[in-house]
Amino acid sequence: MKSFVFVVMLFVSMTTLSCDVCGGMSSNTNIGLFAASTSFHQVGIRNNFRYFKTYLYGIDHSNEYVLTNEIFGRWQVAERIQVLGSVPFQSAWQKRSLGKDFIQGLGDPSTIVNCILSEKIDSTGMTKQFLTAGFGSKFPFGKSALPEDELKNLYPGTGSLDLLFLLNHLYQYSSKWGQQTEISYVLKGQDKHEYRFGNALLVQSQLIYRKKLDSWQLLSTIGLQYEHQAPSKLEREVISENPNSSSIFSLKASVNLLANKWLWSFQIQKPIYQKINLFSVEQKFYGTIGLFYFIKKTNKNE
Repeated sequence: MKSFVFVVMLFVSMTTLSCDVCGGMSSNTNIGLFAASTSFHQVGIRNNFRYFKTYLYGIDHSNEYVLTNEIFGRWQVAERIQVLGSVPFQSAWQKRSLGKDFIQGLGDPSTIVNCILSEKIDSTGMTKQFLTAGFGSKFPFGKSALPEDELKNLYPGTGSLDLLFLLNHLYQYSSKWGQQTEISYVLKGQDKHEYRFGNALLVQSQLIYRKKLDSWQLLSTIGLQYEHQAPSKLEREVISENPNSSSIFSLKASVNLLANKWLWSFQIQKPIYQKINLFSVEQKFYGTIGLFYFIKKTNKNE
């Protein structure tokens, strides 16, 4: 049971792939604390909602709403190796005073291979510390737009093959308190029109608290997150008039409830400082709701 409870603790920082400035293209990515569990596979869905406001010459221009529904799966290949995959579907709206646009479609699926590099377990069987490294790809199968499309950031795909790199560390202070830190980097590829979104960096650290409620487990987190995306390029030249660059420093928190092998999760982020597209865009809301099911391994040779 302890290993199962810890699997849930491994979930608490799991989020959907972050967006490129205000669209749905996969930018930063993080896998949270899944890495320490070796006894369970997992399937689930995530629903992510983001709200942005865009300004033109300092005047309100439009509101953008992005809803991403994502199917997620995790397979424990071996004791120290996991494969994670996700397929998103996105709906996006831009509302202006003189009109509105709606864009919907399949996003870019991604796959990550995650390896446990080191793990320390105490005398009670609880994981006290672990370190993992991950490598993966995002595939250009989603709906994407031409470089000159003014709503390019609202399309669910980038049209490029991207490489994902991750490092994840957990330290468990006690049976109730722990801390997780993660660094990820996304190396963006170039689409067939020679357009390339900027490479993306994500650094986050958060405290984890667990409390037992009869047969249920309540897990909560609070922490800080920094995201940075470099400017976009067209034909290897930075697009100065619309660079799609961003830096966002956020406070984040989550509440997670485990019942049997089901996990319900809610996460919210609040920007403390942000500079998106030369201050022409502001992120107003970021929230995620997820439902996951854990499947215990039955084959010892898996």
